[in-house]
Amino acid sequence: MAQSTPYYYNAGNSASSTTIDWNNGEIQKLTMVASITTLTLSNPLTIGSIYVLQLVQNNTGGFTITWPGTVKWGDAGAPTLSAANKTDLIILYWDGTNYLGSYSTGY
Repeated sequence: MAQSTPYYYNAGNSASSTTIDWNNGEIQKLTMVASITTLTLSNPLTIGSIYVLQLVQNNTGGFTITWPGTVKWGDAGAPTLSAANKTDLIILYWDGTNYLGSYSTGY
């Protein structure tokens, strides 16, 4: 069962406190114009859901995210986001309690 329409959603610009609501779509684009110190990921659908967060650094770049404790990273740890004018893809698997994260950076 898919999330509610639309599947892809432009979540706009980042702010120090940013919420990504998965009810808006399983793939979301967020333009980084500020570092995020409080990120909220809300409304995951069901266990086994996979979400993609497309992070686009603006022409200033260098913005960061403080990931919530519910996001668990593998041995490589949390991603270092790319520089100005680059895009990073964050893939999050919802296990019912936590998001298991992986990523590709520098597009």
